[in-house]
Amino acid sequence: MLKRLSNLEPRALNAALVAVFGFFVLFTAIHAVGYHHADERYQIIEFANHFLGNVEGSQLSWEFQYKIRPTIQPLMAAFLISVCKWFGVRDAFDVMVIIRVLTGLFAMVVYLDFIKGLMRRHCPKLTYIWVVGAFGLWYMPYLMIRFSSENFASLFFLLGYSSLILKTNKNFLLSGIFLGLSFAFRFQIGIAIAGITLYLVIVESIKWKYLLQLILGGSLVLVALVLLDRVFYNEWVFTPWKYVQLQLMEGRAAGFGVDPWWKYFEFLWEGLTWVVAIPLLIGIVVLFVKKRTQPFFFVVIPFLVVHLFIGHKELRFLYPVLFCVPLILFELMKLFEYKWRLQRMAVAVVLGFSIINIAGMVLLVPGPSGVGRIKLAEYVYDKHPQEPVLLFYKNYCNPFEPWAGGNHAYFYHNTCPNVKTKFVEHLEDINKVEDSRNEGHYLIARQLDFEVIGKAPTDFSERFESVSVSYSELQLRVGRFMGLINEDEVYYLFRLK
Repeated sequence: MLKRLSNLEPRALNAALVAVFGFFVLFTAIHAVGYHHADERYQIIEFANHFLGNVEGSQLSWEFQYKIRPTIQPLMAAFLISVCKWFGVRDAFDVMVIIRVLTGLFAMVVYLDFIKGLMRRHCPKLTYIWVVGAFGLWYMPYLMIRFSSENFASLFFLLGYSSLILKTNKNFLLSGIFLGLSFAFRFQIGIAIAGITLYLVIVESIKWKYLLQLILGGSLVLVALVLLDRVFYNEWVFTPWKYVQLQLMEGRAAGFGVDPWWKYFEFLWEGLTWVVAIPLLIGIVVLFVKKRTQPFFFVVIPFLVVHLFIGHKELRFLYPVLFCVPLILFELMKLFEYKWRLQRMAVAVVLGFSIINIAGMVLLVPGPSGVGRIKLAEYVYDKHPQEPVLLFYKNYCNPFEPWAGGNHAYFYHNTCPNVKTKFVEHLEDINKVEDSRNEGHYLIARQLDFEVIGKAPTDFSERFESVSVSYSELQLRVGRFMGLINEDEVYYLFRLK
């Protein structure tokens, strides 16, 4: 089988695989309605919404008041929203589809450059494995379309890594600009930037003139960041320092929860599933023993260690590591390159990966972003673009303000101001609702809301009917198998009869 695969025309096979994964990325961008984490909306889109004059600064999250967030991405979002508006696209749901598609296309370009550098550096015989490994992990299409600071920081870091380590270009000034942009999108990536710089100095003994060019490129981006922050905040502010001062020195980040150092291993196991977590951990251990001077160790190990000892932990903080997973798997497979029996084992592993990863893609590609609240709001808006609608919701189910007391999704809600929301404490209270104003009445509730009262959604069939759900039955089955979905957090949209 290995010989038959190696006889295939590499360029044609690689092009076909890239086209297939490109389809997955674009399909995901179109269907992944909403946001994965609230910061995508609160600290980027709503910041952009404020810059465009659609929401007051006092209505934004606390980070705006303290001026600790870099504004390069909100300004980018404001530009894209303005361009969409100029072309007549004003619907927030459609605007975000365009932004996700553009993000996915940019990620594809970055990864193609990354793979080109890997193939040039390692010259593998089975190039299809590299393409499948880079794009074929089940979470990659979903991750690549995220308009988040973690995603853009990771992508620009990959551009810097490709140019410096994989020699996709020899312009150190440009490489410094890439790494500087990575830092400008998310300050925590500075740990990885320090690691790659250390590798260049210690292992590759980089010449001082090239190191100075690298530093100059990063410094130019920092100057640009200060100017952009001045435009956005209307005052001079150095956001990297304010971020460190408030979040780390004053401990504001710990206010969102403190976890033990080993929590990230649990996150990796649950978030990546055992399909990726097991070979990832094996690969890190084996490669640390065999190839501890590899450049990605100077990136991954410091980044992981520092994050282990920061109290507040979330899986999204490790997105740069997730983008490096294919690189770790590539290096692990290269150990088997000239050992025929191990090569056969490697091909078997890749095929097994492919089968399970397809299952993961079945779950994520047609699914919403996050838990799917915005997807349900879009359903209501599509059905009632103008007529008044009253949307009842249980705790954490309001698509425009899931956490009571602030951080409203003005960008989405401004598209559908006809949709009013009302909190309902007890599901039984729905029976008391009277359609006195001829409004369309809907209810959003979680599976947990029914379980706590010992009932099923069908028990209320006389009063309302289910019209949409955050995940399909097939997605739920795949999610159970891979351990990705908490069924208590499945959201239902009901139409009141």
